[in-house]
Amino acid sequence: MLAAVLFAVIAVTATSVLPAPADAAITACNRSPALAATLSVAEATGTTVTADGTGYMACVFPNGSEAYSIVIAQADGIEDLGTANATRVFTLGFALPDGASTTSAELYAGVRSYVIGPNGRDITLVLTPVATTSAGPDLVPLQDSIARITGGIRFTPSGAPPHGLVGMWIGASASWYEVKMGGSCPNYGTGGASGSAEGGSISVVMAAPHLTAGTLSPPVLNTGALQALIPEATASACFGGATLAQIVTALQITRSETAEESTTLTPGTQFTVAAGVGGLLIDVPRVTFSRPTYRLTAPSLATTARAVATRVGDKAKVRVTVPASSAGKPLVIAVKVRGRFVTRSSTEAKPGTVTRMVSLKGVKGVATVRVTLGGAVFTTLRL
Repeated sequence: MLAAVLFAVIAVTATSVLPAPADAAITACNRSPALAATLSVAEATGTTVTADGTGYMACVFPNGSEAYSIVIAQADGIEDLGTANATRVFTLGFALPDGASTTSAELYAGVRSYVIGPNGRDITLVLTPVATTSAGPDLVPLQDSIARITGGIRFTPSGAPPHGLVGMWIGASASWYEVKMGGSCPNYGTGGASGSAEGGSISVVMAAPHLTAGTLSPPVLNTGALQALIPEATASACFGGATLAQIVTALQITRSETAEESTTLTPGTQFTVAAGVGGLLIDVPRVTFSRPTYRLTAPSLATTARAVATRVGDKAKVRVTVPASSAGKPLVIAVKVRGRFVTRSSTEAKPGTVTRMVSLKGVKGVATVRVTLGGAVFTTLRL
């Protein structure tokens, strides 16, 4: 049956939780005050299947005070559009109420385009379905779907300040996902400037069962995908004021998972990035689960060295951003043990992000980690 798509927004510095499919069923598309919507469906070749959405149900209904949820389903309310629609293209149109101003789109779908009209209220989405496996607590697989389209649109009410993420969209196939924007990126919840001089990063945490549920066919490795369009102004704010062309060359994507080491994806095969219409277009075509984090940075565009560290048992995971001007200089990480610093890692710095796991053996209580580049201490971290 048709399920609502709910948003949960948590404004913690530059972090917001994105929408996730919920289990609470609704019985009709007219959840008040639902918006009128138009729908057309075409084959991948462009041949029109139905120009008026006959045989389908397009629902756009309120979700909190500043969001609308979207569900495209079969006419009987079944969200799984099925094999016949798996490769079809759905064009959904609707208008937000007077005074609203559209910002980002967060979707469980493949995204062909997200167009906002000049008035900021007229929305056109061109979407393709994605296969998903729904999950219960601890990502226990529940139900496989062949083709689904759900998601949501955020907006700001009348009189709200300008929002820095207008036109940004995320498209994913997963059970749920969340996005975190840090450093100099705009605040994801408010769209305002973060005020940080630190290099920006955009992280997407995706979650789904490791295996499919086996409700449609025998269980196999569950895979998904991630797409995003980062508006040009947002990308520039995140990555040192650079142009899209510079960011395309410099962008790095790392994947981390609790049970795995952090890995850097290979451009051109494991991800692609391009200067698209209106912003930076990113595509990670194959995602495996259960809870990976994909982190976008452009460390070579940084002008100053930075470092962060997290404690992992009896080790510290230290991630250092090395600007191009510091390439070749000695990078030393030391840990304070019994009142003196002991070197735990020493290497020749390379521009970009350098990650090192260093031992905290002999440390009692709070650990102090010192990072030196070119003989000069640039940060001391406590964790």
